[in-house]
Amino acid sequence: MSSGLGLLVLSFAPHQEMRFLLPMLSGFIFFLGISKSKISRSMMTSIALFNIILAFVFGYFHESGVVPAIWKLNTQNHQVIDAVKSSKATFSGLKNDTLTVSLDNLQGLNLDIAEITPEYKLNTVVWFVYTLIPPLHLVDTYGEKTRSNLIVKNTSGKKKQEIMSIFKHSTLVQTRSNVSVSPVQVDYRKVDDNVYERTLVVIPSIYNIREFIPQPDSGNGKDDFNSNSNLEFIPIFSIHNHIEFDSLDMYFKSLFKSRDLNCYLLTEKI
Repeated sequence: MSSGLGLLVLSFAPHQEMRFLLPMLSGFIFFLGISKSKISRSMMTSIALFNIILAFVFGYFHESGVVPAIWKLNTQNHQVIDAVKSSKATFSGLKNDTLTVSLDNLQGLNLDIAEITPEYKLNTVVWFVYTLIPPLHLVDTYGEKTRSNLIVKNTSGKKKQEIMSIFKHSTLVQTRSNVSVSPVQVDYRKVDDNVYERTLVVIPSIYNIREFIPQPDSGNGKDDFNSNSNLEFIPIFSIHNHIEFDSLDMYFKSLFKSRDLNCYLLTEKI
């Protein structure tokens, strides 16, 4: 009775998840235990096959890009710190309030933790949008003592307009139009004396990232959706075979052709 009542209440919520069925499991097992009816071999085979398929889907596809994404970001954060403290980093762009750390000399570099050059503090803010936030214990603390921080945030519970506002007021790295991010350089924007920051966005590829470009203020306190914006999303990397089940209908409409988790650098065109 309690399991059925819980399921009934959860059924009225607009947001549905398969875990809402879990309260029914104990009652179902109890019913099978006292039932005199026998389950046919074909039914048992169907149940086993169904669970094998679910194990594969949830183990291999469901939100599967979140952990590899944070691993990639941890690795890049390591590389930046190692580049600075080993004096193998090339700094440029300081005159226009930007900082570019070139990593092209880091092949095979393996250094112990040491203090980063004290005149620079490098922050990376990562927004996870419409997907799970990675387990925070996986976010590397390698840079905490070395003045290079990886700050993970999420937009859970926020509407699209609120997310657009977050992007609009984030730290934007200045870049020229129609450029791509080099895998051997990391760009930051000056936010304070000797403090540099960049903003990354991690979002499933099923969403059109350009729909999240906030528009300039029209002067009436509201966003003008007919105006051009200087904000640009520059792709950094993609993790394949990622499915976000809260938007499963969108995947079916696209015939599951878009199954990536993309990471973008928030930039401002100049």
